[in-house]
Amino acid sequence: MPFDFDSAPSYEQPVQEKLPTLLQYLKSVGKKKIPDRFIVMLIWKPGNFPNYTLQTEKFRAQIQKDTELYKILPTLITHCISEETTFALEIVDRDKGAIKLHPSTEKGFWKDVGTTGLRFENR
Repeated sequence: MPFDFDSAPSYEQPVQEKLPTLLQYLKSVGKKKIPDRFIVMLIWKPGNFPNYTLQTEKFRAQIQKDTELYKILPTLITHCISEETTFALEIVDRDKGAIKLHPSTEKGFWKDVGTTGLRFENR
């Protein structure tokens, strides 16, 4: 029996909402208590845009090219891939959106996403 293409349902791609930037997230939560640290689950390396983007479950932090943090990210990313771990971001100044890096105890592996992305997957 041939497949009936005419009766096959249509499918629409779900719209993925972009996570807010760190400053947008902080503005939305106001003075509410938030976790101390956020695990980085996705990294976008420079490609179409000249910055790194570190994405957690709640927000994305853009790291500009002219910062000290930008300079050390390639070494940190290589370390995390070889050690099969990720790292965390701590918000140290909510008004300025300042962050600090921390090691993580999460174990897993990094998978390529397109040509400039890396996604962390827990074991």
